[in-house]
Amino acid sequence: MPQSDFWDRLKKRLVEVSNAAADFTEEQAIIGKLKFDILTLKRKIDRSLHDIGSRVLDMSRETPPNNPLHDREVKEALDMISDLETQVEHKRKDINDVTEQFRRRRQARERMKTEASAPPAPPPAPAKPAVKKAEPKKAPAQPSAAKPAAPKRSHKAKKKETPAG
Repeated sequence: MPQSDFWDRLKKRLVEVSNAAADFTEEQAIIGKLKFDILTLKRKIDRSLHDIGSRVLDMSRETPPNNPLHDREVKEALDMISDLETQVEHKRKDINDVTEQFRRRRQARERMKTEASAPPAPPPAPAKPAVKKAEPKKAPAQPSAAKPAAPKRSHKAKKKETPAG
């Protein structure tokens, strides 16, 4: 019978480990996709910044140079960059939310595991009335007639032995 108990415990542990590995893999896959999305958004921001720089350079060569902030293309690119940065922040928040969600899932699984493995609490013992027994009074200690103990010597008080020669 002990051998079947071993295999049952082993099977249970393997299921726990495989579930934890599956959750970890799922979490990392979701986070990886979100990070890739952030990278794609940042690349779009870089492209827009490049386009703005090219447009401002072209405008600076015009005679008379125009104010780039009044240019329609520059304004559209700035608006697009602002929108993309907002999307990046949302993706970062999503990463934090996913991490928190999986953390709570792990904690719940741990709680269930510890609750399942803990033995049930024994029922409380019936209360007994507290009766204190009176202890007999002891007589005060009398000094003994025995020889008093010699005082302990410290390590400094030891006599030095001289070699006989």
